[in-house]
Amino acid sequence: MARWETTEAMAGEVLVALVRACRDDRRPTIRELGIDERDLAYESALLQTPAEVEATVYGSQKRGMVLRVLRKMQQDGLISMQMGFHGVYRVLPTSKGEEYADSLMLPWYSKMWERLRGRTSHPT
Repeated sequence: MARWETTEAMAGEVLVALVRACRDDRRPTIRELGIDERDLAYESALLQTPAEVEATVYGSQKRGMVLRVLRKMQQDGLISMQMGFHGVYRVLPTSKGEEYADSLMLPWYSKMWERLRGRTSHPT
């Protein structure tokens, strides 16, 4: 967990990976059924090695951290989770989550422009 300092930073990475997976035309079932929690954790780099993805390691050592992040995201209204086969969650973004992911994926100069526009349109 050295890469991230907060659960919010982890959630941002997870949300971006989730929205990208849902928008991938080569993976149409994800948009309908959601993505497996473990696959999402790997795609967002919460799990970094193939050994961490293995069921025995994931279930005993990593799943708690992944579910903590996902539950926080669910509480914030960014994702929905449904229990799938074999007790594994399937995850989908909400419309609020997609909007937030879009803002996270903006290039730095667009974010800067939005901040500047916000300051000029809302003087303090």
